[in-house]
Amino acid sequence: MKIAPVADVKARLSTYLKLCAEQPVVVTKNGRPVARIDPIEDVQRLAEARAAGERILARMDARGLVTDEEGQRNWEEIKREMEQEDDQREKRWRSSSTPR
Repeated sequence: MKIAPVADVKARLSTYLKLCAEQPVVVTKNGRPVARIDPIEDVQRLAEARAAGERILARMDARGLVTDEEGQRNWEEIKREMEQEDDQREKRWRSSSTPR
């Protein structure tokens, strides 16, 4: 995670936008964190993960109590989906990047 003062981010915004594709950038003001720059894919993935969690909770509520085995199976499914999304995001990023 890169940490940068707001003045530096303001002066070199395009550089930090490129950097955030590789790692989050925390923006500080007077030495205190005030913002974080993440790629939009991360934000979308988080929203999708939350929605998936809500769907799972709704299914659990509809069925009553869920066994540990069912809970673990649901978690493995979510984890697998998130790993696939990470792989796809990395492939898109690599294909859109210019040679360095």
